[in-house]
Amino acid sequence: MKQGHPRLAAAIHVVWLAVLLFDCVQLIRGAHTATYSPPPPIQCGIYQNELNSTMTVARVSREDATFSGYYHSAVGDARGRYYLSGHMTQSGAVAWSVAWVNREGGDSKSATTWTGYTTLETGTTLFTTWVLVSADPAQKWNRWSLGADVFQLVQSLAC
Repeated sequence: MKQGHPRLAAAIHVVWLAVLLFDCVQLIRGAHTATYSPPPPIQCGIYQNELNSTMTVARVSREDATFSGYYHSAVGDARGRYYLSGHMTQSGAVAWSVAWVNREGGDSKSATTWTGYTTLETGTTLFTTWVLVSADPAQKWNRWSLGADVFQLVQSLAC
């Protein structure tokens, strides 16, 4: 059985441990109480990153801490819009995924996951890192790509 990249796995574990620790500290400090319900860290709207790719959040659910919508990439061979689904914490941690398959572009045999945080003061900026994974056997030397994006809310939408 082929082993994954230990450095990548360790980095992902460190990020999630940091998010968990932050949530625990917030809970201990009393940030989550029954009388105060902060706004969700993600709001419905169109977010744009520095490369002009857009994430349209069309649904936000407080009950199960999820959001969904569509992603349009301004880079690479992606055509059209792609479904996205994500999760969030009340402390501002966010994560979402896109499988690069749709009617316009077909199946690119890859997926991307973004994880990061938003500032709770405004909720309009998302600071993220991403991992793109290719399942295409032709991509022997390029199966993993890593990077970072900053998304800004450019247009609010009604949910």
